[in-house]
Order: sequence, then structure tokens, then C-alpha cells
Amino acid sequence: MSIDFVTPLFDPRANELLANVLQEFDKKNGRKTNLINYEWGQIWRELVNVTIYRTGGDLAEIGSSWLESLVSMNGLRPFSSQEICEFGGKEVFFQSLWENLTIGSEPIIRGLPFQADVRVMYYWDDMLETAGVEPKETFISAANLAAGLEKLQQHYDSPLILPTGTDTHNILYNAASWLRGAGGEFLSADNRQTAFCEPQALAGLRAYFGLHKFLPPQNTPITDAEVLDIFTRRKAAVTIAGPWLLNHLKNNVESKELISHLKAALPPGPSFVGGTVLVVWQHARDISAILTLIKTLFEPELQYQLGELDGFLPVQKRFWTEEYMSRNPNLPVLRQAILTGKGLPVVPLWGMIEDRLNGAFGAAWNDIHSAQAPLTPQDLDAILNDRLVSMARRLDITLAE
Repeated sequence: MSIDFVTPLFDPRANELLANVLQEFDKKNGRKTNLINYEWGQIWRELVNVTIYRTGGDLAEIGSSWLESLVSMNGLRPFSSQEICEFGGKEVFFQSLWENLTIGSEPIIRGLPFQADVRVMYYWDDMLETAGVEPKETFISAANLAAGLEKLQQHYDSPLILPTGTDTHNILYNAASWLRGAGGEFLSADNRQTAFCEPQALAGLRAYFGLHKFLPPQNTPITDAEVLDIFTRRKAAVTIAGPWLLNHLKNNVESKELISHLKAALPPGPSFVGGTVLVVWQHARDISAILTLIKTLFEPELQYQLGELDGFLPVQKRFWTEEYMSRNPNLPVLRQAILTGKGLPVVPLWGMIEDRLNGAFGAAWNDIHSAQAPLTPQDLDAILNDRLVSMARRLDITLAE
């Protein structure tokens, strides 16, 4: 009996590493494991097909924000309390990652954190030093960050680079820190209404989109690839990104002295915390072998090596040893981001809400890029009102049903 393991294709080298681990697992356990890879933009459709038709997969690595949608299709097998204990119990995982698995008030767990993702601020410390900007003060609040960027702009025309296109959901993940840092939330406490148009949330979003004046002037969205390129070439002093930025710079900047100037800081609000999750489908048969395979996937060295290749972080506290954190001086900041950060709501219909919010945020950025004259605060308020308020009303009707 074989095991079909479906994963996203993040990096060909990570895929090769995983294939070798599975080959050793098969030799040791007398099994046959098929590694099935899909590009990130393609895998969601395949996951849905497996869930609907009950064929083509047993174990999968999925984005943490996809969990609710697959659960709503009744496609995932829950992990028993005993099985969770065999993996060390929920206590071995960071709480923020574990919270991404609990849908509403339901205590049933249908996934295990596998690789962690967070958003932090990155900056070139020598560029900030030239502008007389103190990092410890700059990144503690949205207002301080804006003030620091204004000082930087006296030395660098476009001191900040952010993604503004909807090619990924990074614009939503990044904005979450500003929204929550101002005391806002995406949904009400009972999850029956939207909350992103409440005064505190809008204040946070106003501060976030107000960063447009520090971006390169252009009339088209800024893609993730452009963010990496511009920041790597030091055409901007500050950005917000995930741990994959560390890998990108390691692979694309030859000068160790230059990389030594890269520093990380927490954003002006709780970091977005996400990543990937391991799930087992309801129709999977060889459960004992699958659980044994999952234990193999949680071997520390494999977790370290995968992270080095695909730009994620270890999900279990025990992996964050002093030796591991010494691999990059910015890792302690990323660990703190996991400890103090927060995922997006894990409630029914969140997948739909996230898609619409990301589209609305992208449309707001598009309005900003296409403005014919410098935007006033009133212009920005009008853009946010136009893109968010009517959408919130429609979503409120859906959530109340």
C-alpha cells in the first residue's frame, strides 16, 4: 500500500531533499511513498480535487489559511488526542501556530504545524545610520516608523519598498500588523461581523497605506519579485517580508560584509504568523504508516535543512537552540515574532473574506498608484472608504446568515 504525499514546490532543492528522505523512509519501513509536487499557484485546485473525489492523496502540506476551507468540505481526518501526544503534544509547538489550527470554538485538530512563516521589518543599518535614524525608536510604532522614513527620504528618494499587487496575499499579511497595532481586528469578537472598518482598524490601515509616499513613484503595482530585487540592490532601506528574504540575500549577495548590515525588527503591531500545515485526508487508509512518516518529517535536521532551502522556520520550540539561532543574527527577532505574533482568523468563510480583502487592498493600492496628483489625507480616506465600506456591509450579511 503506497502513500501519496502532496506538497507545494517551493524550491527544487527542497523537493530533492524531501524525496531522498522519503526514499530512506520507504527502505526502512517497507513502504512506497509518492511525492507529488504542485506549483503554489496550482496546488489549491489539486487539493480541492483530492478532497471532492476522495482520491490522489493521503498526506499533504498546505498553507495554514487553507485549513478552514478543506475542513468545511469534510475532507480531513482529525488527529486524536493520543496521536497529538505522540508528536509531543501541543505544548511543543509555538502557541501562535497552534491557534491557527483551531476553527472557531471547535476543539478538533485536523492539522499539525509543519513550517512557520512570519512578517518582520528588515533594514540596512548603515543606510539608517547615514540618515541619523535610530532603529530602536523607529520600529516601535507606526508613527515613529513614518517619522523615521521621512528622515531617510532626505537621503534616499524611496526609502521603503512594499508589495502592492495581488499576485500574493502579502499585502494583507503585511497590513495586519498596522491594523492590529492600532487596536483593530478583522472580525468582531463573536466572528459574526467584520471589524476592519471600525475606527481603530481604519486608523491602522490609514497609517499603512499612508506609507505610499515613501515608495518608488510608479503607476503599476509592485510585485513580490520587484520588492526582493529593489531591496537586494539597496535601492530601498526598509521593507517588510518573511524569513525567505534571509535566504534570498544569502543566495544573491556575495559580499558577507554587505549582508552583515541587514537587520530585522518587529513591525509596529503583532506580526502576521502563518506557514504550512500537515493534514491527512479522510479517505487515507494506511494511517499507521502516515503517522510514522509525520514523525520522520519532524526530525530536527530535516526541519533545519528544509528551512534553509525554502525560507521557512522551525515550528517546534525545541528546534530553536542556541546553535540554530547562531546561524543568522536575525533569527532571535524572527523567533520573537512567532512568540508575540498572531495568525488570521480561523473561522468558517474566512477563505472567502481573505480573498476579498486582499483584492480590496490591491485595488486601493492601484488607486494610489494611478492618482494624478499627490494624495491628501482626505483622498486616502476616500479610497479606503470606497474599497472597504460597501464590501464590509455585504460580508456582514453573509456572516450573519
